[in-house]
Amino acid sequence: MNVKEAAKWLALFALIAGGWFLHEHFEQAGRAFGLTPSMRGEIISVRAQVASLSSGKGHVFLLLRDPTNQKMIKGVLFKNEEAPSEQAAAKNLLQSALTTGATVEIDGTVEIYNGALEIIICKVR
Repeated sequence: MNVKEAAKWLALFALIAGGWFLHEHFEQAGRAFGLTPSMRGEIISVRAQVASLSSGKGHVFLLLRDPTNQKMIKGVLFKNEEAPSEQAAAKNLLQSALTTGATVEIDGTVEIYNGALEIIICKVR
């Protein structure tokens, strides 16, 4: 392989690698909290604004807003029969954040439900 041919291959590699980097960067920037489907199952901690809250059968369903880019993602706090007082405290904190517009710290697991990313919430502070 001569120098000219090697330079062509190097340029092609740089173009592909650069395109991949830009795609990944903008793909993550366009999502709430930079979450991607490849993060399914990961435990995360995010600061979020509560855009909406509803409950049913003991579960709490949320729409969470990323304060950095205003993108939304669903969150679910499943009923916890082993610690009902903790669940009630978390729901009260989330309701307060919805009313005041404050941000809350949420720990949870990234999941995919019906083709969309969501956070299964395990702790709210």
